[in-house]
Amino acid sequence: MTSYGRAPHRPELAGIVQRLWYVEDPGSTGLEVKLPTSTAQLLINLSGDRLSCGGADRRETVGPYALASIQTGPQVLDRTEQRRLVGVVIRPEAIGGLARLPADAIGPLAALDELWGGWAERLREVAEPAAGGAEALDRVEAELVQLARPGDGPVADPLVRQVIDRLRRNERIGTIGDRVGLSQSSWTRRFRTAVGLSPKRYQRVLRLERVIALAREGDAGRRDWADLAITAGYYDQAHLVGDFTELTGTSPTRWFRGRPEVAFHGPLSAR
Repeated sequence: MTSYGRAPHRPELAGIVQRLWYVEDPGSTGLEVKLPTSTAQLLINLSGDRLSCGGADRRETVGPYALASIQTGPQVLDRTEQRRLVGVVIRPEAIGGLARLPADAIGPLAALDELWGGWAERLREVAEPAAGGAEALDRVEAELVQLARPGDGPVADPLVRQVIDRLRRNERIGTIGDRVGLSQSSWTRRFRTAVGLSPKRYQRVLRLERVIALAREGDAGRRDWADLAITAGYYDQAHLVGDFTELTGTSPTRWFRGRPEVAFHGPLSAR
């Protein structure tokens, strides 16, 4: 497997795009599970005509380019769709602006041609002939700069960026309105429009990311879940286990027993 990733080079995209990545794995087969993360992604399949994802009871399939929104449950992915794939990680405060509709109206997988028309196909057309990952990302990024053209209006909501920073610090949601100078109903509505989740559910995803990162850093055979729980912002170990299980469909011990190579991707058997 070949993979490549980097931060955006174009300053116009700094407030919209967090990271770009490319993976090429011609022999990739089977299914895998992806855990919730705090960002959305643009996906461009360069080796096939579809992208799909789903939970335990529902599966969605669209064409070869899609916007994968933030989810609060595990998603089953088809690894054959990763044989040559470009991804663009979108900053959460920019999801609604980028999609050009409220983020909480977007499904798990939105077809980009329905959001952007022919421009979606243009993204694949510029990336497809690239000789490798670095060139593919350069080509896609050059095309994405059009999102930040002057006069089109802001894509990212700066107030939501402030709120996300506070949620990352595990601040209580009830105190954030005083900090940003808006009523809770006002800033919560703006948050849902930009991000697609309520602040409370988004904060739970942030804690999940944090505890997974901490667990991967330590000794795999000697994880102290009680200590990790407090460090990651949970009340206690029981809070961690309950939240982890609800968001991922499995316990932390079972997930890490599968020894996933990538932080938020693993075999179905780990569920």
